[in-house]
Amino acid sequence: MDKEEIKKESSYDQKAFLQIRLHELLSMYDRCSINPFGKDREIGEVNYKVMFSCLKSVLQTIWSKLISDEKERGNNLKKELNKSIDFQLSYKERDANFNWHTRFEAKVWENIQEKLFSFRCLLEEFMDAHGFNPSKADPSGAMIDY
Repeated sequence: MDKEEIKKESSYDQKAFLQIRLHELLSMYDRCSINPFGKDREIGEVNYKVMFSCLKSVLQTIWSKLISDEKERGNNLKKELNKSIDFQLSYKERDANFNWHTRFEAKVWENIQEKLFSFRCLLEEFMDAHGFNPSKADPSGAMIDY
C-alpha cells in the first residue's frame, strides 16, 4: 500500500458528518415543534428554546460556506429572535377576588413562532444555495456524492 492509499483509507468525509449533524439538529427541531411548550427531559428546557438552539447550531454548522451578506442576514435574524425568546409567555396575576390566574401572552408567542419559522426558512434557503439540501432532480449540486 502506498501513502496515497493509506491516506484514502484512513481519512473520513467531513461532509457526510456535517449532513448527519444537520439532519439530527433539524430532526430535533421538528420533534420539539410538536409541543413547543413541553419540556425536554434530557436538556431540561422548554421545547421552543430547544428549537432556537437547534437553529443557532445549524447556522453555526453552515457558517463557513456562507457569503458575508448571508452571514449578516442570518446573524440579524438570530439576534432578533434572541431578544424575543426570553420574554415571559405567561405570568400569574390575582383577580378582584384575590384568586390566582395564569395569563398567557399570545401576541408574544405569535411573534416568537413567526421568527422561528422565518429563521428556519432562511437557513433552508442557505442550505439549498450551498449544496446542503441537494435537489433530487439535480444531485450534482450536492455537498456529498451519492
